[in-house]
Amino acid sequence: GKEDFIPESSHYKLYDNESQFAVSIEKEYDVHFPEFLNIYCYEAESKNDFESPKKGSTGVLNYYLMDGGSVLPVLALDLEPGSKMLDMCAAPGGKSLLALQTLYPDCIVSNDISYSRLNRIENVYKQFLYDFKEKWLSTEHIKLTNRDGRIIVEDNFDRILVDVPCTTDRHSLHENDNNIFKPSRIKER
Repeated sequence: GKEDFIPESSHYKLYDNESQFAVSIEKEYDVHFPEFLNIYCYEAESKNDFESPKKGSTGVLNYYLMDGGSVLPVLALDLEPGSKMLDMCAAPGGKSLLALQTLYPDCIVSNDISYSRLNRIENVYKQFLYDFKEKWLSTEHIKLTNRDGRIIVEDNFDRILVDVPCTTDRHSLHENDNNIFKPSRIKER
């Protein structure tokens, strides 16, 4: 065994000639925070909880609770007025809703390959948008699609968000809803 050992330093010799590897350095930019987007959070390590959302006079809930890490992908999209956005694996719909709250996109396509998850997205929109069907769905400001992510349709998009499904390990310890580890979903694993 020891005679076949190759020290790591041997691999680094391959990088001695810098001209072989062109390195393009891109300057970081500040994250643009949309003017009309309001996000509320507690300081790090706070043990406080937000109250459950309540329905207002229009019958929709007053805010959407989501993990802070889910806000960052939407901010990273750097949405601009008139954007056309595709949220490829959109369920449960929080990131699409957040993008919509920036007031920037002209159109958001919320896609999911699962009909049950697509229904969940529609329910989220209905819970938070007073006139969802009349003002958003019928005018195609919001489109709900059920397509395979490997086949992008003829639509052109300025921004594409793909937050692919995972096993949500930490949530599976506390929630049975949509839990990949529950016995009824054994064939999906």
